[in-house]
Amino acid sequence: MKKRTFLTILLLLLLGTVTLTACGESGRSEKSGKKAEREEDDEDDEDDEDDEEPPVKEKKKDRDKKKKKKTEYLVSEDIPAEDITDFYYTYSDINYNASYQRYRFYEEDGKHWFFHETRERKDDYGPATEEDTTLIGTVELGDEQWAEFYDLVRDGTVRERQESADAGDSGPWFYLYWKDDQSVIQEYSFASYADVKAFEGYCQLLVGESGEGSEQPAGEMTAGEAFDQVLGFFREAQDKQLDEDGTRALGLETALFSYGWPYAYNDGSIGYLYQDINDDGQEELLIMLGHDLVDIFGFNGSQAVHAYGCPYRGFCSLYDDGRLVENWGTMRSATIKVFKYNKTLGCMMPLALESYDPSGENSSHYYIYGGEADWGLVEEEFRETGEIPESAFEWAYETDAEEFALYQTDSVETVLGEPTPLN
Repeated sequence: MKKRTFLTILLLLLLGTVTLTACGESGRSEKSGKKAEREEDDEDDEDDEDDEEPPVKEKKKDRDKKKKKKTEYLVSEDIPAEDITDFYYTYSDINYNASYQRYRFYEEDGKHWFFHETRERKDDYGPATEEDTTLIGTVELGDEQWAEFYDLVRDGTVRERQESADAGDSGPWFYLYWKDDQSVIQEYSFASYADVKAFEGYCQLLVGESGEGSEQPAGEMTAGEAFDQVLGFFREAQDKQLDEDGTRALGLETALFSYGWPYAYNDGSIGYLYQDINDDGQEELLIMLGHDLVDIFGFNGSQAVHAYGCPYRGFCSLYDDGRLVENWGTMRSATIKVFKYNKTLGCMMPLALESYDPSGENSSHYYIYGGEADWGLVEEEFRETGEIPESAFEWAYETDAEEFALYQTDSVETVLGEPTPLN
């Protein structure tokens, strides 16, 4: 009985071991199979990844391509002749026997034009100014002449303007304006020095072919023509968003620079009007910012003169005796300055100044300039040299409030009319 029971137990144990072994192998086989399937799937996934680039990388490449901007344009390939609106050549030597040369090709009212101006300052240093102009003229160009101009510049390139492009030497400097220049891609370079000389030769040919009567020596402009020229400079600087150096290269001086113009206030707020500021029968040109006076241009018998510019943070008032009172100030200091217009010089001349400084015990100081008593000498020097002496703009002595009050005006303040928008 015991022996049979023992054999039965042994048999059961043997059967259990076989069953356990079979289950273990089956489990391992199933697990191994699933593991193999996963590994195969992983390999397939890796193969798929190797077969195609990730979409993210592809998008990045597209973005990189879009970021690359063209920095240089070849005229013959990128700028057709009909897209050119303006081309400037400027040479300015400020050394002894100073000189200045400007050539300009431009489109206006559907026509093409050539402008030239020569300035010479003999036996003196520069820069040469409008007063030194010896030759000036404009001629309309035919289609063949415009095409010849294009042939001379077609091999050159245009790039974005550099701030120092026209600084440090005499030039010549070149600027090309075209319909898609984005207001900055305007700095031009000829393909070779030989092309520069060929261009200069063509310009000289056009100067010689200008025709009788088209040459206009300096000193023969009327006041109206001179003021029209000034307004033309204002419009050109504003339309082309010229910087301060580029605007001055046109021959234009204005207090609007300190206001951020032409980048700021390019919204129609700049205007102009004509006003006889000293009741002598000759109107002067006034430049307005809204209804505030900023610039006055006078006429000295031969050309327009920047007679006065109101400083930033200042305001000024005209009076019917030709005087102007300028008030300027900040939280720390302030000035009141009295001017009077001189017809011969075409300029507002300083008479007296009050300077207020709150930091000291004597907060106000008063100064007197040469004044009208010295204007005869100033005018005489102007007739001999064509320039107003610097001493006329320097105060002569310090004084007191009582004498300063003598220069204040009792006249009626001038009521200015409605300005005409510049554009």
